This record gives sequence, structure tokens and C-alpha cells, in this order.
Amino acid sequence: PTRRGPSKVAAFTTALTTDDYRVQVQPVAYTTKSADHSQEHAIRRTMIDLVEEAGAERTFEDLLDSIVEGRLSSAIYSEAKTVYPLRRVEVAKATLEARPEEVAAEQETAVDVDE
Repeated sequence: PTRRGPSKVAAFTTALTTDDYRVQVQPVAYTTKSADHSQEHAIRRTMIDLVEEAGAERTFEDLLDSIVEGRLSSAIYSEAKTVYPLRRVEVAKATLEARPEEVAAEQETAVDVDE
């Protein structure tokens, strides 16, 4: 539970790893004091960008390792604290959305809208 005062900033984002696993990641940041809407937005933006980046340069296993060992959280922490002082950053949840073969199948069935 969040104490009275601090904001809890949560995000949902989907990362595609280098080996084509699609993972939904839910980072959460707790600020020290109540943040403005625009600051929350900026923190959320940072979290999403970093998660997507992390996925883009790691395999599925490496991405999960960096989540479990907290490296992704601390990367988010050091980036986002420039926006607003943070108390804590966690990855609340990571869900495997699609394995490589499922991702490939989707890309084949995806039809161009322009045609």
C-alpha cells in the first residue's frame, strides 16, 4: 500500500527481445512526495522507453535476469530520478506474452492496411 503523500506511478509496456520473445513488463515507481501529473507522465515515459530498450538489446533470458536481479529497476531509478525524487522502483510483474514461433506467425498473418 502506498503511504499518504507519495505517488505510485505504474506503467504497462511490452518488450520484444532479441530472440523474439514478447514480454509484458509492469514497472512501478514510488515517489518521495506527491508528483504532478506531468511528472508522473515523464516518469512513465522513461520507464516504458527503458523497458523497451532493455528488451531490444537482450535475449529473453537476459531480460528476465536483469529484472530479477534488479538491474532494470536501478536503471529506471537512475534515469527517472532526474524527473522527480523516487523512493523505490520495482518491476511488479513480467508476463510472457508470445514465444518466437507465435511472434513469427503473427508477423506472417499481419496484413498491410495500405493495400
